[in-house]
Amino acid sequence: MLLATPGMVRPGLFLSAVAGIWLVAGAAAAVNCLVERKIDAVMSRTSGRPLPRGELTSIQTLVFAGLIGGTGLWMLYVLVNPLTMWLTFGTFIGYAVIYTVLLKPATRRTS
Repeated sequence: MLLATPGMVRPGLFLSAVAGIWLVAGAAAAVNCLVERKIDAVMSRTSGRPLPRGELTSIQTLVFAGLIGGTGLWMLYVLVNPLTMWLTFGTFIGYAVIYTVLLKPATRRTS
Protein backbone atom coordinates (compact mmCIF):
# COMPACT_ATOMS: atom_id res chain seq x y z
CA MET A 1 0.00 0.00 0.00
CA LEU A 2 2.74 2.43 0.93
CA LEU A 3 4.70 1.65 -2.23
CA ALA A 4 1.67 1.66 -4.55
CA THR A 5 0.48 5.20 -3.89
CA PRO A 6 2.16 8.49 -4.62
CA GLY A 7 2.69 10.47 -1.45
CA MET A 8 1.40 9.50 1.96
CA VAL A 9 -1.51 7.14 2.57
CA ARG A 10 -4.35 8.71 4.55
CA PRO A 11 -4.03 7.59 8.19
CA GLY A 12 -7.67 6.41 8.31
CA LEU A 13 -7.22 4.26 5.22
CA PHE A 14 -3.96 2.82 6.55
CA LEU A 15 -5.47 1.97 9.96
CA SER A 16 -8.56 0.44 8.33
CA ALA A 17 -6.39 -1.76 6.13
CA VAL A 18 -4.19 -2.87 9.02
CA ALA A 19 -7.18 -3.59 11.27
CA GLY A 20 -9.08 -5.51 8.58
CA ILE A 21 -6.08 -7.63 7.61
CA TRP A 22 -5.29 -8.22 11.30
CA LEU A 23 -8.83 -9.49 11.97
CA VAL A 24 -8.79 -11.86 8.98
CA ALA A 25 -5.35 -13.15 9.99
CA GLY A 26 -6.72 -13.80 13.48
CA ALA A 27 -9.59 -15.77 11.99
CA ALA A 28 -7.14 -17.87 9.97
CA ALA A 29 -5.09 -18.53 13.10
CA ALA A 30 -8.23 -19.59 15.00
CA VAL A 31 -9.12 -22.07 12.25
CA ASN A 32 -5.57 -23.40 12.34
CA CYS A 33 -5.76 -23.84 16.13
CA LEU A 34 -9.08 -25.66 15.74
CA VAL A 35 -7.75 -28.08 13.15
CA GLU A 36 -4.55 -28.75 15.10
CA ARG A 37 -6.02 -28.93 18.62
CA LYS A 38 -5.18 -32.63 19.09
CA ILE A 39 -1.60 -32.15 17.97
CA ASP A 40 -1.33 -29.03 20.14
CA ALA A 41 -2.49 -31.03 23.17
CA VAL A 42 0.59 -33.27 23.07
CA MET A 43 3.19 -30.57 22.42
CA SER A 44 4.56 -28.82 25.50
CA ARG A 45 4.79 -25.49 23.67
CA THR A 46 1.12 -25.50 22.66
CA SER A 47 -0.62 -27.67 25.24
CA GLY A 48 -1.66 -24.66 27.30
CA ARG A 49 -3.76 -23.12 24.55
CA PRO A 50 -7.52 -22.83 25.21
CA LEU A 51 -8.67 -25.46 22.67
CA PRO A 52 -6.37 -28.31 23.80
CA ARG A 53 -7.25 -27.54 27.43
CA GLY A 54 -10.97 -27.76 26.65
CA GLU A 55 -11.68 -24.14 27.61
CA LEU A 56 -13.26 -23.46 24.21
CA THR A 57 -15.48 -25.66 22.07
CA SER A 58 -15.16 -26.11 18.33
CA ILE A 59 -18.39 -24.17 17.81
CA GLN A 60 -17.15 -21.25 19.92
CA THR A 61 -13.93 -21.17 17.92
CA LEU A 62 -15.77 -21.24 14.58
CA VAL A 63 -18.16 -18.49 15.67
CA PHE A 64 -15.23 -16.37 16.86
CA ALA A 65 -13.33 -16.95 13.61
CA GLY A 66 -16.44 -16.16 11.57
CA LEU A 67 -17.18 -12.96 13.46
CA ILE A 68 -13.69 -11.50 13.38
CA GLY A 69 -13.01 -12.72 9.84
CA GLY A 70 -16.32 -11.39 8.55
CA THR A 71 -15.78 -8.06 10.30
CA GLY A 72 -12.30 -7.78 8.84
CA LEU A 73 -13.50 -8.57 5.32
CA TRP A 74 -16.36 -6.10 5.67
CA MET A 75 -13.95 -3.40 6.87
CA LEU A 76 -11.63 -4.01 3.95
CA TYR A 77 -14.46 -3.96 1.40
CA VAL A 78 -16.17 -0.84 2.74
CA LEU A 79 -13.29 1.19 4.17
CA VAL A 80 -10.38 0.20 1.91
CA ASN A 81 -11.42 -1.38 -1.42
CA PRO A 82 -12.84 -4.63 -2.80
CA LEU A 83 -9.51 -5.75 -4.29
CA THR A 84 -7.83 -5.65 -0.88
CA MET A 85 -10.73 -7.60 0.59
CA TRP A 86 -10.51 -10.30 -2.09
CA LEU A 87 -6.73 -10.58 -1.82
CA THR A 88 -6.97 -10.92 1.95
CA PHE A 89 -9.75 -13.49 1.61
CA GLY A 90 -7.53 -15.42 -0.80
CA THR A 91 -4.76 -15.38 1.79
CA PHE A 92 -7.21 -16.69 4.41
CA ILE A 93 -8.21 -19.55 2.09
CA GLY A 94 -4.56 -20.28 1.33
CA TYR A 95 -3.56 -20.56 4.98
CA ALA A 96 -6.66 -21.78 6.80
CA VAL A 97 -7.92 -24.17 4.14
CA ILE A 98 -5.20 -25.17 1.70
CA TYR A 99 -2.21 -25.17 4.05
CA THR A 100 -3.83 -26.17 7.34
CA VAL A 101 -6.56 -28.55 6.20
CA LEU A 102 -5.37 -29.95 2.87
CA LEU A 103 -1.57 -29.90 2.86
CA LYS A 104 -0.52 -30.36 6.48
CA PRO A 105 -2.28 -33.70 7.06
CA ALA A 106 -0.51 -35.15 4.02
CA THR A 107 2.83 -33.89 5.34
CA ARG A 108 2.20 -35.44 8.76
CA ARG A 109 1.47 -38.88 7.27
CA THR A 110 4.83 -38.98 5.50
CA SER A 111 6.84 -37.78 8.51
